[in-house]
Amino acid sequence: MGATFRIQHANFVAYLTSDRRARAPRADRGELDSFLEGLSNPYSLVSSTRGKPNDWCQAVDGVANERRNELSKKEPGLLEPDEVESILAPLREHFSDYHLYCLIVPSPLEREEESFTFFLESALSAKSKGLVLMPEKGVDFVEYLNPFPAMTELADSLVDTPAVLFWSGAVSCVLSLNEAKRFYRNVLVEALEENPRRIENILKNEVKRRNTKRILHLSDFHFGRPDARFNRAWLKAHLRKILPGVDATAITGDLFNDPELGFRHEYQEFRDDLRLMTKKPIIVVPGNHDFRTGGTDYKKLREDASQVVSLGLPNLVVSDDLQAVFFCFDSNEQGDWARGGVSDNQRRRMAIDFEAEANEREEDISKYFKIALVHHHPLKYGAAPAALYERLIAKFARNDEFFIEFENADEFLRWCARRDIPLVLHGHKHVPHVARTSVESQEITVIGCGSTTGVDGRPMCYDIVTFDPVTKRSSVKFYFDPYSDGGKFELQSVAITLKGGSTGLDLEEEPREVSGASGGGWQKETRLNPHTSMRARQTVQTRIKSARLLRARRQSLAKTR
Repeated sequence: MGATFRIQHANFVAYLTSDRRARAPRADRGELDSFLEGLSNPYSLVSSTRGKPNDWCQAVDGVANERRNELSKKEPGLLEPDEVESILAPLREHFSDYHLYCLIVPSPLEREEESFTFFLESALSAKSKGLVLMPEKGVDFVEYLNPFPAMTELADSLVDTPAVLFWSGAVSCVLSLNEAKRFYRNVLVEALEENPRRIENILKNEVKRRNTKRILHLSDFHFGRPDARFNRAWLKAHLRKILPGVDATAITGDLFNDPELGFRHEYQEFRDDLRLMTKKPIIVVPGNHDFRTGGTDYKKLREDASQVVSLGLPNLVVSDDLQAVFFCFDSNEQGDWARGGVSDNQRRRMAIDFEAEANEREEDISKYFKIALVHHHPLKYGAAPAALYERLIAKFARNDEFFIEFENADEFLRWCARRDIPLVLHGHKHVPHVARTSVESQEITVIGCGSTTGVDGRPMCYDIVTFDPVTKRSSVKFYFDPYSDGGKFELQSVAITLKGGSTGLDLEEEPREVSGASGGGWQKETRLNPHTSMRARQTVQTRIKSARLLRARRQSLAKTR
């Protein structure tokens, strides 16, 4: 059995294929309707039972159309899990209880026929014992609300696309397309035919150690405030379980609420507790509240840097274990009120320190993964692209951009691009956020944490960033306790960079401007060159011919009903 779909709909597919006790994800009504519309398209389904009395494709088509009619009765907007479950539940019998599931993730730049040919091969050969899924085309970047375990495995693996995610029960593994072909043909096909119950153990044995690294991202503690003080013990109890599984911790400012000695001591006590929980690096940059009383000032009349200076924060951290360089910026040197900025002098100083560090080391740290830490947000929220996660908690945000903005964000991002920095972590806004932009051909992912202690009645938030030092790809998982009362930290969103390598096809790239990005920037749009290979054109023609034959068959069947 097999189905194609849009990659943005992968979480719906994950729900349909998950354990019956699993809770449905939150979803936008428009996206859910688009998913159902795709399932009712006869060209998106493949089965060895097509045209037979137990035609799986026909059954899915009928249920999807019926559920679209039911969905049309609901108001536009974000649907809660119970609402999504009521729509998708009748489809679960057609997508669940298989011995093997397979998700083929094509690269946006790969030769089209490679992934699709394997999709057809595996979907037909798995018969009724396996379900094979594939997005209609690859994309660079996706985000999921309430992701399921298979999606988090894809985020953690960071295997270059085209890739294949296999899962059975609670076990999953991700392989490159070529590895997956060999694994499926040499191992899984025989197991499906002879003893499908072995699949889960086979996948367990196939899981390999990855070279990925993980960073715990915390921010905006505001110690000194009563709400931060009340939530501190619960936060430490939770982080005690998280810290052993990460390779470093990054804290992006507003360590205490005012530059006062007592408040600084509260932060230092918390930091010392973290140091007792982990031997991994804890890397810190300051925020506007660490310098300015109440976080705001005018012409630096009341600024007090003494408490930050006493912390001895570094401006450059190189980790050979992570194969990473952390550029630690102070964005409080510029701007009135709660605004900030990074001066050209600080950027020059950072470049000098990096070159000096590189000269003193035997390792070539220019090839390390580079991360910029800064307090203020270099992309305005809602810019290129708008995050799904923001829509879930947008009620916590305020329209106060003028007083809190990053004044020279375009210059900062340009410097990051020229320094080959693909990742920026920040705080300040108290609303978790992820966005991507392209500046001078460098793709940059910008991640905002929110308030880890949940000040101002906001959720207690943190995120975990996974990156591969070799491929320079990354993903992020957002967690929050919505009521900040110790109920539970829940995984709320996953964002994954799915950018593959070279294509083997002749491609042309046309740049287009990204609207809304701070300082403009450019994002590349890739299309097939009309002079591409004969093999690729023949494959497309074959697919068109097959689609026409399928349409004729379905029309013939409809007339005989």
